[in-house]
Amino acid sequence: MASSAHAQLADMYRSLGRNSDAQEQFELAVSTERDPALQEFRQAHMLIVLRKRNRNNLLEAKAHLEKALEIQPQLIPARQLLRYVDGVLGEK
Repeated sequence: MASSAHAQLADMYRSLGRNSDAQEQFELAVSTERDPALQEFRQAHMLIVLRKRNRNNLLEAKAHLEKALEIQPQLIPARQLLRYVDGVLGEK
């Protein structure tokens, strides 16, 4: 199964409240992603969506997003998620 399919399935499971299934699919999405920028993005997405939005998880997600943008500066979803994280952290 392609990485994006795992990510979509994870989102569906999350919306159904099946967080352990969602976590498993997000981890598969990260591990099967061949594009390093998208791999970083998916890792950040998993941290924000499935785990408690505490400061440590948000800081870790921010690091993944910054790495994704370093690899692929035009990755719009990573840029958007980074703006969200910065807003929650009160950094920008």
